[in-house]
Amino acid sequence: MIKYQTKAIQSAAVFCPECGGAVMNKSTGFNHLVIIYAGVLNNPNLYTPTLDFYTDSAQNWSCMLSDTKKFPKQISKNG
Repeated sequence: MIKYQTKAIQSAAVFCPECGGAVMNKSTGFNHLVIIYAGVLNNPNLYTPTLDFYTDSAQNWSCMLSDTKKFPKQISKNG
C-alpha cells in the first residue's frame, strides 16, 4: 500500500511502503505534471526528463539536458 501525505498547497507526496522514502510528488494545481525522484528508479532510463525549472538559480555545474523545456522560475500552471 502506498502512503500519501497531502500538504496545504494541494500537493501529495508518495512514500515507499517499505522504507518510507519519498518516491514522487503530484500537485492538484498541475494535473499534467508528476515529479519522480530519479534516485528511486530501478532503471533511470525508463523515463526521459521533459523540463527543467528554477534554471535561473541553477549552479554552474548543473547538467541540464539541451532538449528539455526550460523555466527560469516556477513552472506555469498551464504548462
